[in-house]
Order: sequence, then C-alpha cells, then structure tokens
Amino acid sequence: MNIPILKFTILVKGTLVILMLNSNYIDFYSANIKTATIPLLMNRVIIGLCYYFLLFTQIQQIKFKEVELNNKLISLQLEHQEELYKKRDHYAEILRMYNHDFKSVLTNISYFLDQGDIPKAQEILKTIDSDIKVIVTENQCYSNRLIVDVILNSLSERCKQANIEFNAECSIPDHLSLSDLSLSRIFGNLANNAYEACIRQDEQEMRKIIFKSYIKDDFFILYTQNSFNGEIIIEQNKIRTTKRNKKQHGVGIESIKNIVESANGIALFDVNEEKNMFRFYIKIPLSHE
Repeated sequence: MNIPILKFTILVKGTLVILMLNSNYIDFYSANIKTATIPLLMNRVIIGLCYYFLLFTQIQQIKFKEVELNNKLISLQLEHQEELYKKRDHYAEILRMYNHDFKSVLTNISYFLDQGDIPKAQEILKTIDSDIKVIVTENQCYSNRLIVDVILNSLSERCKQANIEFNAECSIPDHLSLSDLSLSRIFGNLANNAYEACIRQDEQEMRKIIFKSYIKDDFFILYTQNSFNGEIIIEQNKIRTTKRNKKQHGVGIESIKNIVESANGIALFDVNEEKNMFRFYIKIPLSHE
C-alpha cells in the first residue's frame, strides 16, 4: 500500500514543479503588467499553493519512507522470529521423541544385562550419553522463557564457532508487560549487535558477550556487555552504524528503545573505551495487573 502512495506523491511533486515554473514564466514575460494584473495574481496564488503542497507532499513522503523502513525492519524481525519458533519446535520434538523412546531403551538395556551381554548394554548407554550431550549442548537453559532461550542458544552456537566467550543467565518474570514478540525483538537485536561487534575484532583479541537479567525493587533489569574493536560512532546520544548500508543497519538500538519506552521503561548504553567494552542497560517496571 505504501509503494503506490509514494509513486503518486513523487508524481504530484513533479506536476507542482512544472506548474510553478510555468507560472513564473508567465509572470516574468508578461507584456503589459496593467492588463495582466489578474493573471499575475492568479499565477502568484498558484505559485503559493504549489509551494505549500510541495512542502506538504515532502513531509508526507518522509513519513511514508519512515513507515517503509519500519515495515522492512519488522518484516525481517518476523522472519527471524519464525526461524526461532521452528528451532524451538525442533528441540521440543527431539525431547518428545527421546522421552517416548526412553522406556524401550531401558528395557533393551535390562534385557542385555539379563543375558550377560554387558558390552551391548554399554554400547547402548554410550549412545544415550552422546545423544543427551547433543541435546544439552544445543538447548542449554539460559532463561526461564522459551523464546529467549532459543535466541540465546542460537547466539551461543555462533559464539562457539567464532571463538567468543559467552555467558548468560536470564530470569524473565511472568508479569512483565512485554509480549514474546517484543522480548524476541529486544534479545534478538542485542544478540545480533553483540555478535557483530565481536566478530569485527581481531582473532587475537579477547571476545566476550554477557547477558544478565533479574528482578530488583519491582523492576525488570536486563544487562548486556560485549567487547568490540574500539570503533564506534556516537552522535546526539545515538549510536551510528559503521556499515555502508546505513538504511538497513543501525536501527536495532532505536527499535529496542522504542519497545522499552512503550513499556514505561528506560534503555541506556555505556562505552568503556579503555577496555573496549560496550554495555546496554534496560529497566522496566513490573505490571501487577
């Protein structure tokens, strides 16, 4: 719906510019000023109206562009959300199948032990042990909220591959005034920003990401910390992306702030340039409804 309106706005602007130029042409080259008073006044009225509508359409175009950018951002976040839910369902299915088969596995072990076939029983136990390690490794418990757990597990896997030290311990209260979608957008943006900051560091540097959340004095506190390469641009208390495509990047922090502020919370960041550490702090009042 936004694209046709943008095209129409650009067409209107072009038409108004042509009308303004035409009116200026008539005004400038009028042969007899006295006899052309009414046409001149009409031309000036047209010029004024064109100027007004040009400003109006320009403001509308800026608003439409902002909406378009927000829609793209939400679309990308929803795609990421879908991937996270698929991964969550995958873990749940593995656990369901494992629980279903566990009784039969124990029966098989008992049978081989009764038959005196200890090596076969040991083989089954080793297989179970390796399967459990895979499940535990892929789906560690970093929080008490499933969607947050999926995001942090995904981040943990990426950190292992990139040799980044990762530590997370998050408690999410049930009476927090944030939906799962809002939580996933906050944790997803923070996770992506922290990871991208770490991988831009040299491999010899200490790479580190920390996620902590807890309840204090009727407030939900979320604290994150990550290392970075020391290159950061801060303008008017806003972080500017160092990437080339500035339209597609650098909006994650502002997106987090908007979500937090909509929940009557605050979101702050701090940069320790000496230690090359970036810290993000969120404080949201708990809902008692």
